[in-house]
Amino acid sequence: MASSDARKPVEDARPEEARAPGTRTSGSGPGSGPDRAPESGPAEAPDATPAPLVRALCDDLSTVLGTLVDPADLHPRHDGAAAPLLGLVGVAAAGPRQVACRLLAEWVRAGTVEAGEQPELWGPSAVDVATLRLGGERLLPGLTLTPLPSGLPPREAVERLLPTVAELLGAMRQVALVDHTRATTVPGWSARLRLLAECDALGPAAAATGDPGAWVVAAHHLAASAFVPEAAEGSVWTQLMAAVRTHAVRALAELGEAREGEGELDRRGSHDFTALVDMERSVTLDDHPARSGNVLQVVRLPRERAGRMEKALVLLAPRSGG
Repeated sequence: MASSDARKPVEDARPEEARAPGTRTSGSGPGSGPDRAPESGPAEAPDATPAPLVRALCDDLSTVLGTLVDPADLHPRHDGAAAPLLGLVGVAAAGPRQVACRLLAEWVRAGTVEAGEQPELWGPSAVDVATLRLGGERLLPGLTLTPLPSGLPPREAVERLLPTVAELLGAMRQVALVDHTRATTVPGWSARLRLLAECDALGPAAAATGDPGAWVVAAHHLAASAFVPEAAEGSVWTQLMAAVRTHAVRALAELGEAREGEGELDRRGSHDFTALVDMERSVTLDDHPARSGNVLQVVRLPRERAGRMEKALVLLAPRSGG
């Protein structure tokens, strides 16, 4: 797995052994470590933070991320959706993301702010967005992503990544949500709430004893129904979508329900693509700028069970002149 964008994970303190993701861990500043007490008390009011420092932080982040960062982007929503800055970091290419994470760590190292504690979730690679505090007030809530342990059963891997999908979705400004045969642009916080509600209805993987393959397909579908056009190649979001799909395919293969040729789902026009994809129910994102007709995302995986094949659904870019 890739190393952290801001710090190297502590050896011999793997999250699956020392703590579960979702607990709070310390930030990346001096004296930080893996065994910090949970943060308690209500969220701090952002108004108490000196405005000039907030503006300076936003200006620095705007420079390294190459997009406007507003003071409002530093604060989570009242429904628990993450701060929009985490969405901007999540869609950034690897280079800008690493510089942004380093910037926050250097603010702590320079003594300009203090490191706070932050949630930890499973991810496709290690990323540490430091929580920043100033004068007892929270300036920016961060997030730590820790790579999944090797050898994890693929169904469990999919299940562990779903909360991370929800966390990042909530921080996105807008996403294209695929619902039946249409794609609708919605705020990220709305897509997050829908995903959380549908995950509750789906239930845990361990409870799907009657038809575990159906749980795998449904879990992947919940995650892949959200498409983020702004996500750069190599971004945390694109890595996360790829990881969910990879583990879901492996889970179906373990059950003997994966279809050969699944790797052709991204190649429109190939023989396997035509055989595996339900084009009548697949969706075209009409306002996507790349009018290539290519596959943007596999929304539902194909599955074969008891001699019956369930075809895949994909999200497509529009064709030029179409």
